[in-house]
Amino acid sequence: KESCLRLRALAAAASPPQTDKDLASIAEARALARRAKLAQTTLAEFSQDQIDRIVEADNLPTDQTKKPLTAPNVSNFTFIGQSNRSAAILQRVGVGGRLLNGVVRGSPQCLDIDDASTIAAAPTYDSVLFDCATAPFVNDTNVDSTAIAARFNAGTNNSTTVPSTLTGTFINGPTENGRAVLNPATINPFFTAVQFIGAVQNSGDTWWQGWTCGLGSPTPAC
Repeated sequence: KESCLRLRALAAAASPPQTDKDLASIAEARALARRAKLAQTTLAEFSQDQIDRIVEADNLPTDQTKKPLTAPNVSNFTFIGQSNRSAAILQRVGVGGRLLNGVVRGSPQCLDIDDASTIAAAPTYDSVLFDCATAPFVNDTNVDSTAIAARFNAGTNNSTTVPSTLTGTFINGPTENGRAVLNPATINPFFTAVQFIGAVQNSGDTWWQGWTCGLGSPTPAC
């Protein structure tokens, strides 16, 4: 027993006392763990009614040119919004990048650009079809619809006037498959060369089956 007591005393003497910084670090770690748990709960409770956009992209609002800047390249997308929500795509705070070979449909407007820094970053659109419920672009006092249209039309083979003919909600129809395509592999070799815009070329294009839910037959309900 005496040996055990001596060992404990030596261990206690060898261990440095906790400092205020140690205690603060422990408290911060516990606070972060609580916040992470709360975030998990909140994310799990998001409903379709709480989601108002499909894309909302920005940078640091307090320093809109601070690097690294948001500049994604996105190809072959189909965005289906709801007519009682906000614009499908919001790009702001100096976002750049390229959107190509896409279809946007259903939202009241398709594209909203905010901030002069975003216009300066020159986001680019190629082979994109906009068919939204009210107007293709949001007209507000930040960046008006004329400036947004000029940015959109600076790309190639875009349209805001041709009606979409999607079937089964998101499968290309004759309009989509008749549009000119920009080979995305010329933008970034990460992409695979394709011959169509949108995400699903036709009823035989079944890459989305087997791992999704809630997209109609044959996918299961979510």
